[in-house]
Amino acid sequence: MNKVDRKGIPEKISENVLPISVKTGYGLDEFWRVLKSKIREKMEVPTDVTLSQVRYKKALKNVVKYLKFAVSEEQIDLKAENIRLATDEIGGITGQVYFSELLDEIFSSFCLGK
Repeated sequence: MNKVDRKGIPEKISENVLPISVKTGYGLDEFWRVLKSKIREKMEVPTDVTLSQVRYKKALKNVVKYLKFAVSEEQIDLKAENIRLATDEIGGITGQVYFSELLDEIFSSFCLGK
């Protein structure tokens, strides 16, 4: 709740509301302390990591690896293969793979020689 320098602090205030005044600085230290604490809570890695979470993390690392290979590769067929591998990894997480549609979109403007 901002502007308590003008409005004052109500007698009854919810426990999850912090009275502050950006103008005077009242309550800002507490606001930042609570905000940092809430962010830390949300960012903590749980100690009971499940197998699927480990699998997802590995799959995402592979996606990044394959996309880096695709970007650095000069041969178009090897670019496509690395994109396919990255797509397969994503599909392993989502359960859906639309590789042919993806390739159609990517290569629709290319004219590949005979």
